[in-house]
Amino acid sequence: MPYNYKYIQNISIVALFLGSVFFLKFNYVRPSPSRSKLSLPIVEVKGYDALNSNQQSVFAASITSIGADLAISDVRQPSRNARGWLYELSITTKCSRLSFKGRNSTTSFQIPPHFSSLDEDLKSKFTLEGKIPVFTGYRNQNFFNGDALNVWDEEQITRWVHATRRGKCVDAGYRGHTGQCQSMANYPPRGHGVIIGSQMPWIEALSLGYGASRLTTIEYTKTDCPGSIYCEKIKVITPSEADALSSSGALGPFDFAVSYSSNEHSGLGRYGDSIDPFGDIEAIQKVACVLKPGGLLYLAVPANFGSDALVFNSHRIYGPMRLPLLTANFNVLGIYGGRIYNTSSLTLTNGSQRTNHGDVVERSQPVLLLQKHTQVAGRIHAPHSA
Repeated sequence: MPYNYKYIQNISIVALFLGSVFFLKFNYVRPSPSRSKLSLPIVEVKGYDALNSNQQSVFAASITSIGADLAISDVRQPSRNARGWLYELSITTKCSRLSFKGRNSTTSFQIPPHFSSLDEDLKSKFTLEGKIPVFTGYRNQNFFNGDALNVWDEEQITRWVHATRRGKCVDAGYRGHTGQCQSMANYPPRGHGVIIGSQMPWIEALSLGYGASRLTTIEYTKTDCPGSIYCEKIKVITPSEADALSSSGALGPFDFAVSYSSNEHSGLGRYGDSIDPFGDIEAIQKVACVLKPGGLLYLAVPANFGSDALVFNSHRIYGPMRLPLLTANFNVLGIYGGRIYNTSSLTLTNGSQRTNHGDVVERSQPVLLLQKHTQVAGRIHAPHSA
């Protein structure tokens, strides 16, 4: 009998041990890699808990994709003027590591690549973890980034400046030009401004006509402006030259900045630039680095406030997901110009058709009037518009 009790006791101990092992094995929930990767930075980002579930989902995709040089520090509900945004952002930038021309990716291409040629990491970053649809729209225009010289006509600039001063909105071939005129009429550019991307001096003429005193244009194509009336007020440099001047502290600070139909191409390789999924965002933050606190940015890009899209390698269409990243560290003062939608079918990269997507005609772009956040006691101050 004592032997039987001892035997039963041993069996009970073994059974209890095995039961504990099985309980722990099947009830332990291993943290998912994505969630553990997200939990720390999201906890540290001020305002995350105030977002709804949809906003948090999109924000989580952006925070895992965005580069280390663009660390998100604050997220908040959009102000009334920022209609179409899912949220607004403040980010901490490293100006010395940002570039007007974009940084080289780990993959080099002799000619601009198709989307299918990119590695999975780049595809994920371009689409915010697969949340932005990709359409075909391949173009190779890297000759713009060569040794050819573009010569501006000062007589044409003079005509545009005088027409602007007479109250006429100069049409330079962009169907969304009225938005640019409206924004500058309501918030006239003053002092020294920087123009980002300019094949012809239309924006330069508008800026001078509305009151700017002098301009620095950053353009891939080498450009000469012979003349002494208005050309002497315009200095044109390449992105490489701008980066060198910025590194030495000799670029800016500027009173205002203008980018019309340029930024949506950055980082896509279309113009021979580097492949950089956040080249557009880095370029705007580089502008912020050389812009005075409270300085204005007149930014025109294809914008569909219902949905985002990437037409690779032609351009981006900015919607609720990517607009907050593009306009980070800026307060939205207003949106000017009509929104013209092209609902013709587009071809997805997988070959299927998607109709009525709501793509925006590339040359019809609303102007986002933005104001750089000011620094208060070492912290970013982001005033909301009433």
